[in-house]
Amino acid sequence: MTEPATVTVVGQGISAIEPDTLSITIGVSVTGATPSAALHDASQAMNAVRAAVIAEGVSEQELQTSRVSVQQEWDHSRDSGRPAGYSADISMQVATRLTEGLGALLEAAVGAGGDAARVHGVAWTISDPAGAAESARSDAFADARSRAEHYASLAGRGLGAVLRVDERSGSDHGSPRRAVAFAASRAGMELDRGEVALGTSVVVTWELA
Repeated sequence: MTEPATVTVVGQGISAIEPDTLSITIGVSVTGATPSAALHDASQAMNAVRAAVIAEGVSEQELQTSRVSVQQEWDHSRDSGRPAGYSADISMQVATRLTEGLGALLEAAVGAGGDAARVHGVAWTISDPAGAAESARSDAFADARSRAEHYASLAGRGLGAVLRVDERSGSDHGSPRRAVAFAASRAGMELDRGEVALGTSVVVTWELA
């Protein structure tokens, strides 16, 4: 039996959506004479930061401890390094939709943590990406059909039935399409949330008519 003539193409689809959730990584870094002293002081500072963040309207469910470390520090000012106490670092992630109050939230957190406070970074995310993912899949299939129709036309044929559809994983473009920009001032902090692009690709095989 003769195998049917087919055409297989890859379609790409990307859906851009304005993010609605901001993930902030904040923490504290403290040094001490002993590991326990450093960790104790870091815990106290982190508790103050946590309380300040909650006071700004963030719920406990939106907080997640992301890092706890204690390590020995060394003084390298001489030829041979010497022990110079211990450092303790604690970080947590804050996932919040309170994007309009970001400046006040960060100022409160940094103020509560004092010299130990650290802001490690921010990242925009989408709380419900299902709609954007569905749109990306539709665009990917439409792109595949357009490519297949072109190839079929070049071969003097038309498109028949779809024989196979495979979605390729690992094509989620979660990084912002425009950089997040900050402008800190005494009046507060402004930021550009940009867009987050969710993408997918699909491999489709059509029978040639």
